[in-house]
Amino acid sequence: MKLFAGKPFYKSLKRINSRFFRFIDYIHYDIPYGIKNLFIWAPIIWKDRSWDFIYLFFILHKKLSLMEPSIRDGHCVGGPKRAKDIKTCRLLVKRIIDDNYYENAFINHDKKWGELNIEFVPTEDKKLCKLEVNRDNVKNEKEREEERKQSNFLYKHSDKMKDQDVKLLFKIMSKKGLSWWD
Repeated sequence: MKLFAGKPFYKSLKRINSRFFRFIDYIHYDIPYGIKNLFIWAPIIWKDRSWDFIYLFFILHKKLSLMEPSIRDGHCVGGPKRAKDIKTCRLLVKRIIDDNYYENAFINHDKKWGELNIEFVPTEDKKLCKLEVNRDNVKNEKEREEERKQSNFLYKHSDKMKDQDVKLLFKIMSKKGLSWWD
């Protein structure tokens, strides 16, 4: 009878109540949000592949897109400022996914030298062919050398710009990401 009259009974009741309320919370909160998340995330997960970094960025972009309005409109102290940081990261991820670094770097180069033409030219050996890369406005060897130097510079510049975006993204996330909660 001592079991019902004292602390052991109270602790048992508290444990039962705690489990009961966790179960009620689970039914009321977790199941609806879980089902909603299945529909929100299904297209992203369906397209996910394990062999390329770009799929990681697809997932990160989706998560940041969902977090931004939640932080901005929630009860978070400094929510608009934190949402602005999330938006910056989301836009950086989008730029990395779109991967237009080469196209942007080569806009003026293409205007000056013409479009890039790639041809496979047969050789004497029937099993092999030669790859020729030319541009319409390149008229002689001197221009070809100048165009190739500029192309090499632009390829390196494009890689540097992409690397810079990735570094900035993870710098912001490492510095401020732990404060992105409501």
